[in-house]
Amino acid sequence: MKKLFWLLVPLVIFLVGCQVKKNNTSQENSSVKEESSSLTSTTTTTETQPTEIIPTIFFHGYAGGRGSFSSMLTRLENNHEAHLGAVLKVDPQGNVYPESWGEFQGKDMVQVLFEDSKNNEWNQAQWVENVLTYLSNKGIKEVNLVGHSMGGIDIVRFLLTFPTPSLKINKIVTMGAPFNEFEVLNDGETMEQMLARGPENESDRYSQLSPLMENFPKEIPWLNIAGLRAENNPNDGDGTVPLGSAEALTAEATKNQLLYENQVFTGSEYYHSGLHEEQKVDEVVSDFLCN
Repeated sequence: MKKLFWLLVPLVIFLVGCQVKKNNTSQENSSVKEESSSLTSTTTTTETQPTEIIPTIFFHGYAGGRGSFSSMLTRLENNHEAHLGAVLKVDPQGNVYPESWGEFQGKDMVQVLFEDSKNNEWNQAQWVENVLTYLSNKGIKEVNLVGHSMGGIDIVRFLLTFPTPSLKINKIVTMGAPFNEFEVLNDGETMEQMLARGPENESDRYSQLSPLMENFPKEIPWLNIAGLRAENNPNDGDGTVPLGSAEALTAEATKNQLLYENQVFTGSEYYHSGLHEEQKVDEVVSDFLCN
């Protein structure tokens, strides 16, 4: 299949301090939560066992840049007691270096910028590992991963490529990721059918990823977010990624008993780049990561 250029949003890495605690994640779609949630938990298990800091790394998408997540970072600072503590850059050779670096105190966000933001998903998956190695050398032991669009592809490709990553992965969030590239449903094919058995139209990417899903770590909760601008038009999806593509791995996730859930945001405001511009998305991501 011919690959298209994407209007993808930079993946950002924001650092979140959460209690080291695994919660089972529902495999069924859940409703959007309206209430605010904190990005951090300060609970300790015992007086002698302190809370672990679990940074959350956000990765931007194809052709993304510094401004792609700037408004979301600001909202997280204002509404979720977070702090932009560092900015990391990855050069075209995959070397990681800090543009800025602060002290990790459990509420920090770190933005990661790929200088070559149009590189392929295989190289970018390696860069994800390079970022984790850098953080490991800084004393970080466990992370969450969040990626928008191509960033979500990079995260999944990374997890399927590196069975023993440099850091323990706590949870992941993918947003508007084109797992079946830009393929739409066949005539007569419904979303219910696609979710149950996989897409009838398979892109090269989906054909590569789907048989590898049996290797996806079963202990990692995964929230997959998609946008649907018009309720009765799944082929339009978020205006860039069809809904069937964003949720294309659902059948494989279910078959392999992954801790996976889809969450669809419906409305004209949930266009592709708008997925990270809405407070409701902030709240759902924050609640998932820290609950």
